Amino acid sequence: MARYYVLPPRINALTAAEKFKQRLYEAFARLGYTVDADGVIGMRDGVPDPTASRTAAWDVPRQRLDGVWVIRHPEASPAAQLVLSSGETLVNWLTQDATQFPIEEEQASWWPVSPH
Repeated sequence: MARYYVLPPRINALTAAEKFKQRLYEAFARLGYTVDADGVIGMRDGVPDPTASRTAAWDVPRQRLDGVWVIRHPEASPAAQLVLSSGETLVNWLTQDATQFPIEEEQASWWPVSPH
């Protein structure tokens, strides 16, 4: 299962999500992607494609059944191991300011049981 940053209360989760988003935008801009108010514009054949999907956020804070707010750790992303011009991987660059947040392994008990 995935790992998550544990960020109670909700305001901490929203603040952390915004910081991750800004770092994500900066990292992708450094990789040559176009970033606008709606997010990172996808590329096709190395050229920005306004009709492509956009990445608007790293993750959306979610509330577990116990009331605690969490954000998924970026290590599971397909882009996690992209190497930036600094030589750092994207995941290391995104998370360098998140060391104060505890990380927990996802548990099935965190989420409501699907009725299906």
